[in-house]
Amino acid sequence: QRYYLKVGQTLGMDNTALDGFLRYFRISGMAHCGVGGISGAGAWMFGQSGAAAVAGVADNVIWNMVDWVENGNAPETITGTKFYYDTPSMGLEFERPHCRFPYRTTYSGSGDWTDPSTWSCVFIDAWQQCGVGATPRLCNADGSLT
Repeated sequence: QRYYLKVGQTLGMDNTALDGFLRYFRISGMAHCGVGGISGAGAWMFGQSGAAAVAGVADNVIWNMVDWVENGNAPETITGTKFYYDTPSMGLEFERPHCRFPYRTTYSGSGDWTDPSTWSCVFIDAWQQCGVGATPRLCNADGSLT
């Protein structure tokens, strides 16, 4: 996220201008280091590695990139898949759309939380705020990102 902000600040661009060549997707519930052999409690599989590019994964980030570069179809969301115990043979636990930043993946508050249609992308109004008082704090107290 800090890198995304730095690119926007350096080029003097807002998210709309950045969308043409840079999209950042925050993957909720993705444990980067793994916990007890499980790679995260969220819908973290989207084709990004050999372990996550298996049959049954709803979306594949590599094919999304190819479609964007070759056909101009930039992804608005990436659908993540979660299998029980991260084991495809054990069955699908849930799927969730992950929104491009500066949108937040947000549960509607009603309906089955495992149903992808109960989630939407909500714009983060203060997405560029990064100094003192901002949560999370993504830059230095003076607002710089170096």
